[in-house]
Amino acid sequence: MVPLRSQLDPVVIGPDLKYVWLYDYLPVDDNYRCRLAGEHIQDTHRKRLADLLIDEIYTPDIAAFVKGYWDTVRDKPAVIYGTAVSPGGGRILRSERLMLPLGDSEGAVRQILGMSIYDFESEVDAEHGPHNIDDHDLQVFDCKDLQTEQ
Repeated sequence: MVPLRSQLDPVVIGPDLKYVWLYDYLPVDDNYRCRLAGEHIQDTHRKRLADLLIDEIYTPDIAAFVKGYWDTVRDKPAVIYGTAVSPGGGRILRSERLMLPLGDSEGAVRQILGMSIYDFESEVDAEHGPHNIDDHDLQVFDCKDLQTEQ
């Protein structure tokens, strides 16, 4: 079972909204467009992200990497949690993140909801620092295996 977008209540998320991001899946283009990015996310990228496609935010290799995880969240559907090296705004940061599928009224997964917390203490200049896109520990949990409390 996948939560519906209509079930989200921003008031409940409250002060943590600054860490939240939401992307729409565009099936015709097989791409993702940012609908919402909290203050912490935009500060990390040093720009406004709303309405940008992932390949307008990231370099081609990183956009493909991110899209691969989001496709898993959408197609399986799955929840992904873990830590990663996160490029953003010309910097490399360590981050902790959660990615969740959101269904539409018919139950199709058309959005990816996430929460990312970036560690600004670990900031490394992207041109000089060690940057390995494979430096991540993300765990995939199939939504069919997750049980809800009744």
